[in-house]
Amino acid sequence: MRIRVPAHLQEIAAALALRSWVARRAFPRQRYFRAIDDGTELIIQVGDPAEPPLDGVVSILACMLDREGRLVEHVLDKGTYSICDEQVWVNICRAAGWEIVQAHALDVRNGKWRT
Repeated sequence: MRIRVPAHLQEIAAALALRSWVARRAFPRQRYFRAIDDGTELIIQVGDPAEPPLDGVVSILACMLDREGRLVEHVLDKGTYSICDEQVWVNICRAAGWEIVQAHALDVRNGKWRT
């Protein structure tokens, strides 16, 4: 399955090196990957099972990232974006969510994670 990430979120992810942030050993992959699996199942129950609910899952991940606090530390360390604007922060959280979804898809494809 090809994952289409909105271009403006790809730019944010690249500027903040979110792919490498997600790939770090200290990143809580199991927690987020379980959220992807559980969120996908829940969203499919109320929608079209033929449509992958990735945008909804990314929204769940963005909420988790906002509450957890690790992402804000990373963003502040990078100094690339100001997080004073709420919409900018939402986009940063969504960009990180898409990176997590992509890491999940890769691990599923490579047999490193079972859904």
